[in-house]
Amino acid sequence: MPPKNPKREARPIKPDQHLLQKEQVLELVGGVAYSTLWSWMKKFGFPFPIELGPRDGRTTKCAWLASEVYAWIAARPRRKIGGLREMQGRTGCKPKEVAHG
Repeated sequence: MPPKNPKREARPIKPDQHLLQKEQVLELVGGVAYSTLWSWMKKFGFPFPIELGPRDGRTTKCAWLASEVYAWIAARPRRKIGGLREMQGRTGCKPKEVAHG
């Protein structure tokens, strides 16, 4: 299990990266409440947002790097449904691939 409060260092944003707003992130992870997302950030390694605004002022807006959110989602374990994998092997069916934005 990762440490509860890992020290996160700022990394430069590359030109091809884009940001997601809070509402977009909540929708991507299944419409959970922001309090749930906050818990995931503290306990389960969900990426922390980037604070937008002046360093010396109160941050009024934050956003997440889309690549980090998509990577976290992709790394989540898959739910195993009894017999489904065996059925896919017999019929030659493959799981559908999801395109990321």
